[in-house]
Amino acid sequence: MYQNTPTDIPLVDTLVAAGAGTQAQLNILWRLSYVEASLLGYTRTALWDGGGDSNYLSSFTGTDLDYQPTTIGTNMTSEILGSGTAAYPVSVIIPTSIKAIFDEVVAQATLSIANDTTYQSSYPRFKYVYDQFATATLVDRFTQFWRTFNYNLLLLLAQDPYLVSFVASYEGALDSAIDPLGSPRTTTSYRRMPRVATVAGLPGLRC
Repeated sequence: MYQNTPTDIPLVDTLVAAGAGTQAQLNILWRLSYVEASLLGYTRTALWDGGGDSNYLSSFTGTDLDYQPTTIGTNMTSEILGSGTAAYPVSVIIPTSIKAIFDEVVAQATLSIANDTTYQSSYPRFKYVYDQFATATLVDRFTQFWRTFNYNLLLLLAQDPYLVSFVASYEGALDSAIDPLGSPRTTTSYRRMPRVATVAGLPGLRC
């Protein structure tokens, strides 16, 4: 036995505790088939597909074995955010190649801010307008929201294009990065995006 051989492997304990041949163990092995195929470049085995469920594939990548990038081209598209609701609609410019996913995020964000009647931006500079005497006036929540949304978008687009190409490929990932009322994941989570889908509930594995 090697001197550094672990005396206990949590993942093995989890498989044993699930019970040999049980649906619970089959489900774990099915999830691991995605991890194995992604990390090692294998063709994913369908041997454990009888243990599949819809929850595990509801993360950013779905059935993708790895994050699939979107080529960020030079063509740009302009859009107006908050039209019809914000007192001061916000103009944004995005790469045309991400427009489809971006519009999905905007649609979700529109619903979120419509339902959050108490929203206040965490950035004071987005909360006010000023007159010629530098008197500040609080703006409506929609204006605050879309200003903050645009700021987060600009921060993302200023990152390495290689990183942006992966984030912009998935509605969930892009929403997490730019939507102030998006996923509980922090808006900086895209800086450490996992190589594979989350392996929730499997001790001993980190992605």
